[in-house]
Amino acid sequence: MRRSVKASLLAGMIAGMIPAASAAPPGFGMSAGDLRKEDGGKLYASGKNAEGALLCVSAECLAATPPLLAPADAKPEGLFTIVQTSAGQRQWAYDGKPLHTHETLPADQVDPWMPLLESVRIKDVVAEGFALAIDNPTLVAKPAARRDIGAIMTEYYPAASLRAQEQGEVVPSFCVDKEGRPFDVKLERSSGFARLDEATLKFLPRTRLEPAKDANGAPVAVCRHRFGLVWAIH
Repeated sequence: MRRSVKASLLAGMIAGMIPAASAAPPGFGMSAGDLRKEDGGKLYASGKNAEGALLCVSAECLAATPPLLAPADAKPEGLFTIVQTSAGQRQWAYDGKPLHTHETLPADQVDPWMPLLESVRIKDVVAEGFALAIDNPTLVAKPAARRDIGAIMTEYYPAASLRAQEQGEVVPSFCVDKEGRPFDVKLERSSGFARLDEATLKFLPRTRLEPAKDANGAPVAVCRHRFGLVWAIH
């Protein structure tokens, strides 16, 4: 029996790749796993003491770290919620942490508030749907499979699946770095066979794609890239 695999891109992409925050409300970005404003400005939350009480509660600290206000028409989305400040304003919160902005002082100046603040880490890059490169938000080319992807899949076709004639389509969701390397691979839709699903998770990080590109032709790292892969025996 000859075994071969075809990688179906299903009319190019399944639901495509999300180049900017999709599961997140407009106006947010990410850098190195930290939540930021879309323009790259860093966001913070108040730190807590051993008893769980907020550290930045004084009028002076709150004045130096203004709350990130939500527009009147903003709606909660995923881990992003809206809380009310003591002044009755609508403030963004992430994972239960009210968000604040703060302009860091130059290195030669003492910033009394930084010890009271903490960075806000994104819990799940893929689930939140952030592009990794917030300085290149406009993409003109999505990541694309190379011609050798079918041959690579063939090498990973489980022997037990070949014997059992297991075939099916799987839809993975993953990030692609600037060099075209997939990472953080998860399954959005199963093939119906555990062995084929596991093989997908193994082989994708070991392959290479053509990376996404911005309007200047520069490669851009992205997340929530999806396409359909068909494990088939011929």
